Amino acid sequence: MFGIGNWIATILLAAISLIGLVLWSHAHDIGMEIFGAGLLFFGILMIFRLITNAYGNEEKLS
Repeated sequence: MFGIGNWIATILLAAISLIGLVLWSHAHDIGMEIFGAGLLFFGILMIFRLITNAYGNEEKLS
């Protein structure tokens, strides 16, 4: 199922996503906007990947 390592990774990725959101919303130049947006989308995509790995494999086995 979903081990403790995946929970810790999800929490860390959620924190990275929130940091990216704050950086993106308070940016004063284009470089920080791109970096903040990159952090946000990277964190969200990795969380979706963790969820898919945890629950998507059960469908393939049945």
